[in-house]
Amino acid sequence: MSLKTPNTESSEQVEVQLLEPTLGSPIKNWPFKGETQISIGRGDDCMVQILDSHVSRLHAVLKIHGGEWLLISLGRNGVLVEGRTISEQPVSSGAKFQLGPLGPTMKFCSAAEPKPDYLQTLCFDPDAMPFFVLDESKLRNEVTEIASEDFFQKLQQKAQDLRRQRER
Repeated sequence: MSLKTPNTESSEQVEVQLLEPTLGSPIKNWPFKGETQISIGRGDDCMVQILDSHVSRLHAVLKIHGGEWLLISLGRNGVLVEGRTISEQPVSSGAKFQLGPLGPTMKFCSAAEPKPDYLQTLCFDPDAMPFFVLDESKLRNEVTEIASEDFFQKLQQKAQDLRRQRER
């Protein structure tokens, strides 16, 4: 079953954003142009796919009706707008909603105006980025320095003495 419907009413460009939980800034966005219905959920056929255990396969739908966008709750955990559970509610640009009481927070935006580059969502592949890079020469220098210090020499001597006692 396809959740995408043919374009019959809208040429408007809109965007759905996934918001970072603490700061509320967008961490991912899905732009749409000419869509009359946008499906949100965990399912593979959803236009906005959110892989979260609190999100249903088909959790919500944004649908244009009579020239305005409606947010329709379809998920088991419901949709909250301003802390209240809704079944269906008109939404305008900037509207925030949460997919269930413990689920992620989303934002609906009319994207009629182009955004400056500094407001675009940053996307990157964390798997392609190393967490740290080891400086081999600095490591060798620091190990040599530690090994030559008096404390380390005494510690090595103590370890040798303990090994000899254990062997007896």
